Amino acid sequence: MAQLQASGKGQIQGPQIVPEQILSRYKYVPHLTPTDSQNLVRMQSRPGLDVDKGRIATIQQHPRFQAFLTLNESSMLFLNANSTRANSLDMSVVSARTYENILGIAAEPTPQHTKVVPLAFFCSQHRDYWTDEDGKPSELAMSLLLQLIDRYGDFDPTTLAMVVEELVPTDTLNILSIFGKLLSQLPATVIIILIIDGLRFFWHPAERRSGLVQVIEELVEMYRSGSEATLKFLFANPAQAEMVEQLFTEDETLVIPKHLAAVGPAYFGVVER
Repeated sequence: MAQLQASGKGQIQGPQIVPEQILSRYKYVPHLTPTDSQNLVRMQSRPGLDVDKGRIATIQQHPRFQAFLTLNESSMLFLNANSTRANSLDMSVVSARTYENILGIAAEPTPQHTKVVPLAFFCSQHRDYWTDEDGKPSELAMSLLLQLIDRYGDFDPTTLAMVVEELVPTDTLNILSIFGKLLSQLPATVIIILIIDGLRFFWHPAERRSGLVQVIEELVEMYRSGSEATLKFLFANPAQAEMVEQLFTEDETLVIPKHLAAVGPAYFGVVER
């Protein structure tokens, strides 16, 4: 997703502004996130790739994870898969599967005019800070903002004009501020499901880690500020993420046991952090 510098007033203006104009201006790639998720789902069947299917099953079947997904109320979860390797993709496979399921739900008719809006970013697919233009916290924030404009699709022209007027696409806090303004305008019939997966893949260099923590802090604050819309925020990681874990309460944190004992088709955790 290429960055464009804000070029001042006048390029896109007037009451007839539509989402497509903003998405085109900032070179939004609608298939980027679905492609990332598809690549992750396919990884579990690649020969030679070390994926812990037992851990994947444990996460997917965990009652608290299931409750987070199914309860019809706002909820937030930090999920530490506690994998034996810090760069494991076990958690990312679960996040990708979850995202693809939500995409399917969003495409189906829903009762009482409810609109499900899936937003996601898979950090593991953008590891290179130096060559991948999407491997930066500001681009993570821009991706979420543009996904929201695209997938919700019903913001009025005045709101879209505000985005054009105020957006600075290289300023992470500015982007998140606008994202928060859009969230605050959503009606009660909207369900936002936001997934940021693989936080530790943005852990280096320190500049990127600091920016990522800033993103998580701002999103957590948005959640706590409340919204008429239902907000479901999932922050997922293959291992510990000490710099962000402190942002979440115990009720908002799920740590999968490090050692899993397999019994038949089921997996039971041997509780050990």
